[in-house]
Amino acid sequence: MILGLFKEKLNVNDHKHVINYIISEEANQQWTYHVVENDFNKEAFRGLPFAKNVLNSFVTMNLNMKASDEMLGIIADLGYRKCREWLDTYNALNKKVSKMTFKDLVKNSAPILYYADSMPERYPDFAFNPNAFKGLNNTQLNIYFGKRNQDYNTVMYVQREMNCYSKNLIKKKEYQKLSRSEQDHLLDTELEKIKKMKKKQQNELIKKLEDKAKKDFEKRNKFNEVGH
Repeated sequence: MILGLFKEKLNVNDHKHVINYIISEEANQQWTYHVVENDFNKEAFRGLPFAKNVLNSFVTMNLNMKASDEMLGIIADLGYRKCREWLDTYNALNKKVSKMTFKDLVKNSAPILYYADSMPERYPDFAFNPNAFKGLNNTQLNIYFGKRNQDYNTVMYVQREMNCYSKNLIKKKEYQKLSRSEQDHLLDTELEKIKKMKKKQQNELIKKLEDKAKKDFEKRNKFNEVGH
């Protein structure tokens, strides 16, 4: 069946990878609200009714499909659970990162920032574009979203690591003694070292980060997804 021709109903049998991608999107929305906007406030999570409304808009407008209230609830719940899983991983990393010296934090942050800067070239189609999968049948759709889900989780993992290093960096006394201009250019020296490396070395740095992210994705709790 061609996507959108008869307003297909989102279901696990036909759209497993599509649904699992949406779960990752919802998890990241929860993460953004909980961590970025509310600094880990234990009460700051998107409520179920709100999450379901946003998810319904996503399915209707971006996928040109429809979803039952039950399916929207499942996605919202699993997205929340996946976000909690990410938080557990983040907290484990934070225990290690918080013990690093200021110098080590700067050195370890630079490759992550370099990776972030290379994203537009590495993932030119990362921005969500409904036209990219318009007209695909269900098999093609699952292949597309299966790959996109892995790429999305890889990038989001590295971004969460950057968040962890950044939060610990700004807590250091050495950082707080710097002027605003010095803070803004703190990683410049380490970034320049990376930019002067041979392309093979730069790719190895990126591969190391992505391999770590992909390993985390492979060992994820699949109970926080559908179809397993």
